Amino acid sequence: MSELCADFVWVDGKRALRLRYAHIARDPRHNDVLLIEQTATSSDERFPAAYQFTRETRDRPYSILRIVVPPGVSVRYKFPAEYMPMIDQLPLMFIYRVQDTAALPPMGVDIVERQMLAPFALNDPGGSLFGAPLPPTPTYFQVVPRPNGVTIRHPLSEKEMRVTVPPDEPAAGGSSDGLERFAYDFYAPPVLPRNEVPFARVVATSGVDVKFAAIPRPVGPSPMLISPLALIDVFRVYKVPTFGGVPVQGTPLEPEERFRITSFERVYTQEETLSMAGFDIAVGFVPVLGDLVDIAELVYGVVTGSDRWGRPLSTTDLMVMGVGALLPFVGAPLLRRGKQLVQSFGRQADLADDALAALKGVHIDGRDAEKIVEQTALVTRGLPVDIDVVRGVLDKIAKVEPKPLALDDLLNGGQSGFTHAELQELYLDYVRRNKQSASSPRNWALNVTKGRSREVLERVLGADYVKLAGGRGSVRPKNLIDIPRPEGFTDELVDGALERLADDPKLFERLGNLIDELTRGDDVARAIARTRINSGHFRILKGNIAEIFSRSKQIAALEKIAAQETLADAVLISGVRMRLPKAPAAQVRINLLNTTVAKETPPALLFSDNIIAVIRGDKLKVLVVFEVKSGFQGGAEATEQVFKWIERNVEAGAELVLEKGAQLTSAGGKVVALDSMLSFTYKPGKQGVPEVLGLQNAQRTLITAAGVSHLGVDSSLQIAKPVIREVLDEFSSAHLDYLVGQVVQRFR
Repeated sequence: MSELCADFVWVDGKRALRLRYAHIARDPRHNDVLLIEQTATSSDERFPAAYQFTRETRDRPYSILRIVVPPGVSVRYKFPAEYMPMIDQLPLMFIYRVQDTAALPPMGVDIVERQMLAPFALNDPGGSLFGAPLPPTPTYFQVVPRPNGVTIRHPLSEKEMRVTVPPDEPAAGGSSDGLERFAYDFYAPPVLPRNEVPFARVVATSGVDVKFAAIPRPVGPSPMLISPLALIDVFRVYKVPTFGGVPVQGTPLEPEERFRITSFERVYTQEETLSMAGFDIAVGFVPVLGDLVDIAELVYGVVTGSDRWGRPLSTTDLMVMGVGALLPFVGAPLLRRGKQLVQSFGRQADLADDALAALKGVHIDGRDAEKIVEQTALVTRGLPVDIDVVRGVLDKIAKVEPKPLALDDLLNGGQSGFTHAELQELYLDYVRRNKQSASSPRNWALNVTKGRSREVLERVLGADYVKLAGGRGSVRPKNLIDIPRPEGFTDELVDGALERLADDPKLFERLGNLIDELTRGDDVARAIARTRINSGHFRILKGNIAEIFSRSKQIAALEKIAAQETLADAVLISGVRMRLPKAPAAQVRINLLNTTVAKETPPALLFSDNIIAVIRGDKLKVLVVFEVKSGFQGGAEATEQVFKWIERNVEAGAELVLEKGAQLTSAGGKVVALDSMLSFTYKPGKQGVPEVLGLQNAQRTLITAAGVSHLGVDSSLQIAKPVIREVLDEFSSAHLDYLVGQVVQRFR
């Protein structure tokens, strides 16, 4: 079994992420893959890269390493120029070069190629999934992202432009792959003014390769490429001398005419490649078919239209291969199937299980299975799939209702952009048109109501995605072995941090389901559970760790307050919740049924991460409200949390609830757990009701991980009371991420 260890190092005075591959048959010192930040393209403290390591399985005897990097980052390694993963015991490595840092996937989640490289179109004339496309218009362009470039097609003229950036240092030759980049845009209004020509425009550094392709025209006895002069207006290319001379993808391109080039290498293309892009675009909006493509890549080690030997594969080939990989499990008993899926798909067994449920829902019969087996055999022999044979099977699968993603699954780690290629382009177009008032990507997605943007969001996320977005975050699992160790976080420091967490009951608070997953099932299932956990569990555990580490700062604040003679009885209180005001009527009459029912008591919701208060008689006075945020954008997160509760929801009749078991800690260290619930009402309006005071005027203290963004002074969610900011000096958000992985992987 192979392993991958990741940590941050410095290489030639530059920040780098080191991926060290270890296999029993190889010396790991010779297997390093270094991602080196040559030029910082963002002020974000997070390292601009993502990776995913997938161990070998019973059916695929080699591992896969996927790497995503933006411009400014080099990829350096010493693997043989040509190697066979099964023989050389090295991972099959795929490198994706996104040209927009905002399109980087979050660290630690699956790299979903069909989102990141999703083909899309401008002014698409439309057409059915498996039917003939409508005739192209002059302003119709197809954009097909590739791992290290993009192909832009103009179907009407049957021409395409291929833009390719070096994927790594070996491919860059004498230059640095990290200093090559390109950006593109279009002039293609839906209604083209008279005498104007639509065009695609590219601005690139000198090391970026640009080729034109055209269908050969029969002229005389042999085919002849169309004159390049006919392509000048449809495709316009500018080569600039510096890395900084290329604008960020999505920003306006205004190149100087002196940098325009008109001499290109011209290559042939096949007529079917021009129509296939339209099919790929349609498939991108059918999640179940996309899952089949992902499964084919996982099982057979294929990527973006090529198999492990570099042979070209169509989207249809990949879908058929995905169905073929799942067929053996269709009739398996439920109890046996789980273990079999884990053996064949490893930690991606959940993806295979979801796709398998879709296949079972369309009732694939024996004849359908025979067709898939026959066509899969053709692909493995290097022959293309016959679409007419499998069209019926794929058409049935395409109609299956998918398991919906969450909106957050399409956002990058900082929620500053989309990892879905077309959504990112649509959002950037919106930003260009609304420079002064543009919303964040998430808010834009929740508020857009029409046009192509809404269509894409509904087809990818489902028609109810807006309703679901407020109630859940990302549903993608976190891959714990893909979380790198922060620089300088030595074994001794890691062990010391884990020792501080080990016996704290707060650690697994609200995580009973996670404990069940870690302790139930067979050895294989428990092993998988220690490497891949639900994103909701990840967020809760990370927050719990931050709260445990923040306790010393909270105690210090308590001691300072209790040193005042009039506040010597102040205590730190955990388990604080808020119940919104009750409706005035105690009962509700349902006229239709002529029935009277008792109105339910509103639930008590989480209020804050502890408070400092004094309790005297039936009065509780709040002195300090703590908010602990563990993410990279802790300041902004806490602004919204504090605003939501203190400015919006605190009104007459609201109750501050201390639940049974809530702990009260004195400045002297004495801890008392409540043996019953206590409730204090804000402005109760009558005598004899326990009252909470100071909610509006209490000091707000924000405790964040080191290095996170500050409380946003320009935020629309401002609060009346100034906020004191404290920092967990020992731990950044990246440290907390790594500790989550260690806590789960070492769970006993």
